[in-house]
Amino acid sequence: MRKLMFFLIGLLAVFNLISAYASYNNEKYEALEDSGRSEIVQELGNSQT
Repeated sequence: MRKLMFFLIGLLAVFNLISAYASYNNEKYEALEDSGRSEIVQELGNSQT
């Protein structure tokens, strides 16, 4: 029973680390994506006219 508890707590800790790392990377990625998206929107607007 104790092994199961340690396993679950370890799994939770690993998941927390992964999600924290993912959200940290996501902020940097979103900043890049926003600048890229505005360029794409401008290109789409230019091609439509």
